[in-house]
Amino acid sequence: MTLNIVLLGARSHPKTRLIVAEFQRRGIPINALLEQRRINYPPALVLQFLRAAAPEGGKSSGPGKFLRRDNLMLALYNPRFALGLLRCLLLGSGDADKYTHQYVIAGDPPVVDFNRLRVLQVDHFNSSGAVNTLRGLAPDVVVCGPAAQILGKEILAVPRVGTLNYHPGVLPEYRGMHPIEYAVLNGDAPGVSAYFVDPGVDTGDILISKELEVTADMSLSELEAQANEISAELLADAAEMIENGNYQRHPQQLSKGKQYFSLHPRLRALAQATLPLRPKP
Repeated sequence: MTLNIVLLGARSHPKTRLIVAEFQRRGIPINALLEQRRINYPPALVLQFLRAAAPEGGKSSGPGKFLRRDNLMLALYNPRFALGLLRCLLLGSGDADKYTHQYVIAGDPPVVDFNRLRVLQVDHFNSSGAVNTLRGLAPDVVVCGPAAQILGKEILAVPRVGTLNYHPGVLPEYRGMHPIEYAVLNGDAPGVSAYFVDPGVDTGDILISKELEVTADMSLSELEAQANEISAELLADAAEMIENGNYQRHPQQLSKGKQYFSLHPRLRALAQATLPLRPKP
């Protein structure tokens, strides 16, 4: 039986494009993309997304690359950062590196055909409108792309099987923020996990995990790019496992790990200096 899959994400987001491209490459159909009108990314980060969002099937440069209808709608529905976005666009200001390192991907974002799936917009993923829209789609599985928020119980209850998410860390050991840097600082191998979302933060049942390949002279940005690519692959693996009925849910033993929080830039620099990882004694 073919799964009815709905993706939560944003067309301009590099991670959404990676996920859609991987699913389309494998012939896994995505029925619809549910997209937020209101997003909470800092202006410098949004500018990076817009720069990456060249028109489908081609490239462009100059103001026309940004001032397309979909990008203008982002600013219209996000007045809190519209002026900051304009400042970034006109003056080139904004500390993009402060926000964007965890969104890095290798090379340009893949060109994907969003015409092959329905794109529906909602104000907020936890809104009653989003819940009703998702109920109308009757998904078997929801794939959580770059939603940038914690999903509530009401929307999590909609899909028949559950909501899949990725985490750029080995669960349950590294829950929360900046798991790659914290793993490197602790001398552990960083990795990626695909899991079912529950109301907690990175606490749902695990389906599959994979360690990153750390080589000599590798930067944190390269590790993060690798993690993003593997995340898309693991989500596709998980969808195939569910469709074939060949999967197991592994409840997390939360006592085996901890919840990590925001990382100071000096600690990130220290993590970079720690690479390459050395085997623990």
